[in-house]
Amino acid sequence: MKASEFSAELLKLGKRIKQLRKHRKLRLLDLEILSKINDSDISRYEQGKENIEFQTIFKLAKALDVEVKVLLDYDGPLPDNIDFKGLGKKENRKRK
Repeated sequence: MKASEFSAELLKLGKRIKQLRKHRKLRLLDLEILSKINDSDISRYEQGKENIEFQTIFKLAKALDVEVKVLLDYDGPLPDNIDFKGLGKKENRKRK
């Protein structure tokens, strides 16, 4: 795999992470709390600026309450938010 192909995949993954985070109505800080991953690291992953280990992908998937395959399905449908707890439904309703 060429470096440019790898970079393109990192960018696609980062965009998907950000898409799911925003769909779940989470801020970077919220995802940090849920995943135990520093928000500045999450920001770099979302921008495709940093390689991401499988353990990190797993933690993000768990925090977003999706299967890992949903993170990797860049053009796939977004999950239903009905059962998503996040930091608690009350906090999620307050954010815009």
